[in-house]
Amino acid sequence: MQHKISRDIFEQVMVPNYSPLPIIPVKGQGSKVWDQSGKEYIDFAGGIAVTALGHCHPTLTHALHQQVDKLWHLSNVYTNEPALELAKTLCDKTFADKVYFANSGAEANEAAFKLARKYAYDHDPLDDHSSDKNQIISCINSFHGRTLFTVSVGGQAKYCEGFKPIPAGITHVEFNNIKSLRDAISHKTCAVVLEPIQGEGGIITADPEFLKAARELCDQHSALLIYDEIQTGVGRTGKLFAYEHSGVTPDILTSAKALGGGFPIAAMLCTEAVAQSLNMGSHGSTYGGNPLGCAVANEVLHIIDTPQVLKGVQSKHQLFVEKLHLANQHYPLFKEIRGEGLLIGCELRPEYQGKARQLLQLALDEGVMVLIAGLNVIRLTPSLIIPDEEITQGMKHFEKAMESFIAHEVNQVNKNR
Repeated sequence: MQHKISRDIFEQVMVPNYSPLPIIPVKGQGSKVWDQSGKEYIDFAGGIAVTALGHCHPTLTHALHQQVDKLWHLSNVYTNEPALELAKTLCDKTFADKVYFANSGAEANEAAFKLARKYAYDHDPLDDHSSDKNQIISCINSFHGRTLFTVSVGGQAKYCEGFKPIPAGITHVEFNNIKSLRDAISHKTCAVVLEPIQGEGGIITADPEFLKAARELCDQHSALLIYDEIQTGVGRTGKLFAYEHSGVTPDILTSAKALGGGFPIAAMLCTEAVAQSLNMGSHGSTYGGNPLGCAVANEVLHIIDTPQVLKGVQSKHQLFVEKLHLANQHYPLFKEIRGEGLLIGCELRPEYQGKARQLLQLALDEGVMVLIAGLNVIRLTPSLIIPDEEITQGMKHFEKAMESFIAHEVNQVNKNR
């Protein structure tokens, strides 16, 4: 017997770690989504920077359909053609010499952090593996995933509540504070982990000087520099990977989200020297390098890494920012609009702090999907190829939500008088 699917069923059968919005989307095409009732939405959320080519891009669906009729899964007892092609493409397009495939950003980061410690272990100057060179330095307000290791490396204590004891040997420093990093790093440090733009932390861009200092300090202390590009990678900032903006090259880079355009896949990229420490049997993933995901990701890279798409990201950034500033003149909600490419953050003014989710809900009511990054920032991560007319249309919906938000706040003030 088939049940009628409604939002109420979530409370009955799903673990309550999420609190999804009241609608259930059932169809997506490009940058538009429709719910069960047929209501249309403009998608400025992009599945949290995942659907970088929109929903059901014809080239991606064709690639998936072709691979579905060939080969689904083998396990890592064997390799497969799509995985080898994808690894070769990633190496050709980046600093990397070697690639490890996983299924999610957290898994890619888990592999990166394990590799950093294993590399330090393998290169113990005492030659007896008694060195205490295992410290991982991350930044306050960073986010690196939800496994116990990655959530511990992440710099948001709230995500560790109830899960202690957490892995040891992790230190957090102030983002963009060179002195804070310099004071923390030492011969005990095996890796420094950075996001070129802090995503969950509020869309905060790393200063080029901070990135350069991190590279220099890692070199001085024989530590590895890891870039978490789960959210910034694969075209999101107008470069294939965000490290290209600063010219600071990491030793390890992690990618996921947009890499599969919606199909779960992740990758850890690294240099030849570092890769040798992830030797036979030291790490693994049952589904890592799945032929289906790799076939789709190959097409994602071929489409995104083109002048047309990457230049388009910059022009669409300008259009979004112009529309946001104009809306903010009419309804002054935001104290700052920031970000790079199509990773945009709008921070609420002090009097509206803590109410980002309320604005998200009002936007949904008006027919536009947006995200939050913490309690105070509205985050926009749409498709990299969203048509300009849909940006304009979606911003009209969003401006109506801003108007409703202001009206509600005024009413609340009047009630409390």
